[in-house]
Amino acid sequence: MMYDMNAKTGYFLCVLMGYLLGTFNTAYVVGKLNGRDIRRAGSHNAGATNLFIVVGLKQGIIAAVGDVMKAVVAVALAEYIFPELALAGVMAGAGCLVGHAWPFWMGFRGGKGFASYLGLILSLSGVGTFIGTIIWAAIVIIVGDKILFATLSVMVLYPLHMYRHGFEAGAVAIMALSSLLMIFRHRTNIARLIHGDEPGLRQVRRRKAEGEKAEDDV
Repeated sequence: MMYDMNAKTGYFLCVLMGYLLGTFNTAYVVGKLNGRDIRRAGSHNAGATNLFIVVGLKQGIIAAVGDVMKAVVAVALAEYIFPELALAGVMAGAGCLVGHAWPFWMGFRGGKGFASYLGLILSLSGVGTFIGTIIWAAIVIIVGDKILFATLSVMVLYPLHMYRHGFEAGAVAIMALSSLLMIFRHRTNIARLIHGDEPGLRQVRRRKAEGEKAEDDV
């Protein structure tokens, strides 16, 4: 009974630690360093894609890498601090996604979580799967002309990948739930897609060239 109580406390701390790390919104910070509040420009979403549209490619890449790495750090710290907990890493990673999407210090209005989700793939499945996922996402975006297609496909397929490769059932369930939360975070994009209003990659690039508003997906 004492072990169960300690395990529950440990998992709670993993989620809390992941959440707090996730609330560090790289896109918002980089935007501020460049004199822009991205919540007041572009799609008004505090994510790497909106930063790229509003400020520039280099800044967008920095934000995306930062969002990937904070998920990596969350998983690594949890596994280091709580090596006896089999699900420490994935629990912290899930907390990081929630913190990124709903940061308390930003009025619970953060990014949409795709870059941090990629960070979890890197941490849980390694560099090979991470690179494969990036290639897959790029192909889907190029062929389908919608960033949203790549985002949704990765979040649906990765828990299935975990199941197929023998991950613990609890880890698969946590990632499946995380995927559902992140898909929910994209609900406005999905609604626009259904109504034919979700912009494609070519349209986003044209808007950037014209200095118009572009939608965000990270």
